[in-house]
Amino acid sequence: MASPNKYSVKELLKPTPDTQYSDPKMNAIAKGYRLAGRATWEAFTKSQEAMHDPLTGLLRKEYWKADLDDRMQAGVAFGIAFMDLDYFKLVNDKLGHERGDKLLNAFGDFLEDKFKRKSDVFGHERIIQSSDAPNEPDEQPVSGRYGGDEFTATFDLHENSRRNNLSPQESMVDEIDYMRGVTAEFVDMQPQDIKDLGFNISTGFAVWDPEHPTSRETLLAEADESMYAAKALQKQPA
Repeated sequence: MASPNKYSVKELLKPTPDTQYSDPKMNAIAKGYRLAGRATWEAFTKSQEAMHDPLTGLLRKEYWKADLDDRMQAGVAFGIAFMDLDYFKLVNDKLGHERGDKLLNAFGDFLEDKFKRKSDVFGHERIIQSSDAPNEPDEQPVSGRYGGDEFTATFDLHENSRRNNLSPQESMVDEIDYMRGVTAEFVDMQPQDIKDLGFNISTGFAVWDPEHPTSRETLLAEADESMYAAKALQKQPA
């Protein structure tokens, strides 16, 4: 059985209405769906399947982008990360699509695990909302699969900026260092045949500041440009 707050979205989507969770909050939710009947439970699981990428269990692109809209509407500072798996096509071409799918799945699991450990709270994808602030964006990172071999993450910067009297850009420095460590660790974990193909992860960042608001598309373009700048640096000869 998964330890408290350590189960994944994929685990949530598999159980029957009789499943017992280690987290009492999830047991309360499950009990509610059992009382409402299996049809309601099935409707719930279908809604979660629609929101989440079936291979990685992370938020689909459109739902991750909708979360950005919620944050902008709430007027709170946040940062985003774009991650691209470099030379992933070679993994598919040289080692087979099954290995490629396993790599994508492993990276999704790795992000979820790291973000749960970072926040020590399950619910960063809004399945469970805080009862005292149901309309506030989550403080824990939100992970998503943007498509293909591109992944995303969102970081709440509001609380850290407020507590430490920092600008959102200053608060983002710690998140950038954290994400660089996360991606480097994942690359280092890979078997040698994947490393031999040049596998790496390029990451770009952008910050949304309510004092100087930009559109969602501008924010995404900034993160994308940052990611490709990181990719270009990694390809430069030593």
